[in-house]
Amino acid sequence: MKKDIELTENKTETAQAVSPEKKKTKRIRNQLLFRKGGVSLAITALFIALIVVINVLFGILSDRLVLEYDFSDNKENSLLTENVNYIKKVKDPVKIIVCATEDDYASNLSFFFGMNGVSVGSDSEKYFDQTVKLVKKYAAYNKKFDLKFIDPDSSEFGTIEASYGSKLSAPGDIIVISNSNGNERSKIITYTDIYGFANNADGSYAINENKIENALTGAISYVINKYDKKIGIIKGHSEQDYTEAYYRDMLKANNFEVELLEDRVITAIPGDIDEIVIPAPTVDFSDNEIILLSEFLENKGNFGKGLIVFANTNITARLERLYDFLDQWGITVGDGVVVSGNPIEGDMENIFSTDEQNKYYCVTASNVPLTESEKKNGCTVNTDLYAYGDTVAVPIEERGNNEVIQKYEDSVSVYATAVSSQKTAKVVNVDGKTPTSYVTVFSSFNFLQSKFIEQQRVQNKDIVLRMTERNCGIEESDISFVTKKITNESFSGSVDQNSAERMRNWFVYIIPLMIAALGVFVYIRRRNAK
Repeated sequence: MKKDIELTENKTETAQAVSPEKKKTKRIRNQLLFRKGGVSLAITALFIALIVVINVLFGILSDRLVLEYDFSDNKENSLLTENVNYIKKVKDPVKIIVCATEDDYASNLSFFFGMNGVSVGSDSEKYFDQTVKLVKKYAAYNKKFDLKFIDPDSSEFGTIEASYGSKLSAPGDIIVISNSNGNERSKIITYTDIYGFANNADGSYAINENKIENALTGAISYVINKYDKKIGIIKGHSEQDYTEAYYRDMLKANNFEVELLEDRVITAIPGDIDEIVIPAPTVDFSDNEIILLSEFLENKGNFGKGLIVFANTNITARLERLYDFLDQWGITVGDGVVVSGNPIEGDMENIFSTDEQNKYYCVTASNVPLTESEKKNGCTVNTDLYAYGDTVAVPIEERGNNEVIQKYEDSVSVYATAVSSQKTAKVVNVDGKTPTSYVTVFSSFNFLQSKFIEQQRVQNKDIVLRMTERNCGIEESDISFVTKKITNESFSGSVDQNSAERMRNWFVYIIPLMIAALGVFVYIRRRNAK
């Protein structure tokens, strides 16, 4: 027994002698493992935190900014870059009220159109969805825009209807309001402003285009605009004025008021008109009418008026008085028609033209020879558009002859397709600007109407709008106008709200939590390693 006790004591002593060393070794090893595990855990935690922050930030920004890409061929669900830039620069608060809830917009319009003989199938419903998407982008691009979808059956809508009800035409009408000028200014966008219609074989109608970007951007420009400009179109001197199809609609979309002067003889020009347009004249002006035009532009020495002439080759006699008047402003309209040695689509009268900065590309036929006059008569004259390539002016009676350009090749010249002249007042107005009157002559009425005018790479309408604005004192606009047609369902349009929510949950919550769990598991394994 005593021997067993001694043996036990010896073992204890030996264990006690060895234990400190072993403990120290184990402690050091555990410390190293803990340090390694701590570093790994810290890195993992930082990585997880970074993922969470990025996903949360992306979720917040996706609600406030447009963080998406439109995969459709024609950018059916996107706004034009020019219009986005314009929207972002608007500094005045604007209210945009849609007279329907977001969920009921399509069904309300489908019911309304169905009751009024408009065919509403799946294609039409796509246009309704497209409208909602595009309208929401306006508020996403500019926080000054207060966008509301309001139920027509709600009490809130009752207040709106009391103020604007007489102007509303259907469910889904859009009211745009601003108080930027101290007084409330509003514009109602109706379904006829938003949608284009085509005739069906059975006599009904179907929606075939969406003009919401035109209508809404134009309405915003209108309600924040300090300008109220009126255009007078002289129709009495034209067999056909060519303004009805495109020009007048474009003017109205850009907030111009249009007045038609239809008398064969102009006896007075209303004082509230800012710019006169003479489209495709075929009848010359009298001496008294020329005096009226001159007095209009001089404006009793105050200037600040404009004149645009769209020339016409389809005339039986030269318009002597009108052309002499334009010559006094430094713009010469020659005889004949301009043809090109590089015809477009096989027609020698199709002339391609551009400006010095190559900003505008235009195609027109039936162009008169247009140049700057040698005598400027105190005017500042500038060629806005030049015909591209070798061009020749030939007699009108020889148009259509494919060999005529060789016959007149000695008279090859560079003709203009748009020339502007200006005169400036001797006084400065209250805005610190010097009032200026402008006269612009376009070589052809094709700037108003032609088969090329709707082509995307042709800017006939754009240059006409810019000259119209400039000539009546409006600074150059940043708005572009486009009609959207749905051809194929875009990728972005195929992603519904539920799919988007599921993707957000995966990337914002599930994946970060899985990474966090993995990090904790690795840490525990290393912490307990021996």
